[in-house]
Amino acid sequence: MQLSIENENRLKAWIAAHIARRMEEQNLSQTNAAALMGLKQPDLSALLNGKFAGFSAERLARCLSAIGGNVRLTVDEPTGAQDVFVLEGN
Repeated sequence: MQLSIENENRLKAWIAAHIARRMEEQNLSQTNAAALMGLKQPDLSALLNGKFAGFSAERLARCLSAIGGNVRLTVDEPTGAQDVFVLEGN
C-alpha cells in the first residue's frame, strides 16, 4: 500500500520541521547541517522551505538521524503487539 501524496507530504513536512528544530537546538548553520546530512546547502534550504521534490521520507529520516535525531517506526500488530525499529542519531 502506498501513502497518498497528501499524507506523504505531511510526513515529509513533519520530519523537515524536526530537522529545523534540531538545527536550531544545536545552533547549526544550513551549511554545517547540510554537510552532516550529506546534502548541498541549497538542497537543505529548499527542503526547509517545503520543497520536497527528490526527498523520500526515508532520506529525510536519515538526514534527521545524521544531526542527532532518533527516528522510531512502530508497527501496531492486530494482536496488540508492537514491532519497533529505531534509527539512532549521531
